[in-house]
Parts: sequence; structure tokens; C-alpha cells
Amino acid sequence: GAVRAVMVDRNPKAAEIVRENCLSSGLQAGSVVLCTDALAFCSGCQDEFDIIFLDPPYGTGLLQRVLPLAAGCLSPYGMLVCEHRLGEAMPPMAGEIPLYRTYRYGQTAVTVYRKSGDAR
Repeated sequence: GAVRAVMVDRNPKAAEIVRENCLSSGLQAGSVVLCTDALAFCSGCQDEFDIIFLDPPYGTGLLQRVLPLAAGCLSPYGMLVCEHRLGEAMPPMAGEIPLYRTYRYGQTAVTVYRKSGDAR
């Protein structure tokens, strides 16, 4: 039901696969696929997003570096959803956004940061 989705991947082959998936699923009209670095995208982002999904390569430290930048791109009731390896330490805050909850799925964890207590 999203009006628009922006997907960022620095790997050109991965970005092309995402473009092809958007086209084959009929979702290309509301999709923007960018081949760039997440840090660069978030640093220069002028848009606000309701939901931001972060799934960088595990164990690189990229997730912790991009969290405060991504937090600055959230709408007033936005949330960050971060996939990471189970046991990887996640900070209690993403910028000024508090950690809401961590879900565990086998060896994977998904940590959610919520900007507001109001879950939309």
C-alpha cells in the first residue's frame, strides 16, 4: 500500500535485480532504485520516510554508522527496522530515536526504533 518506495544498494548488479523485480511485479511506478552508498544517500536525504528498512552486510559496522543518519530521514511517526546478526550489539538510540524492540528469528534479529509511541 505504499505510495512510493526508495531502494538503495551500492552494488550495481543488486540494484539492477531490484529494478527488474519492480518491473516484473508491476510496482515500478512507485519505485525508485538508486545505486549508491547508504551513508551518502542518508547524508544528503531531503525526504521523510514513514518506514526505513536497513539490512547492510552483517558485521561491517555499517548499520551502526548509518542509524543516526537514517533517523534524520524519518517522518514524525517513523520507524527504523534493522536486520542484523543475533548477538550483534545495537545502540539504545538511533540518533534521537529510542530502540523499541528486538525480534529474534533463528540466527537473525530485527531491531525496531520508533520515533513516537504512536504506532501507525
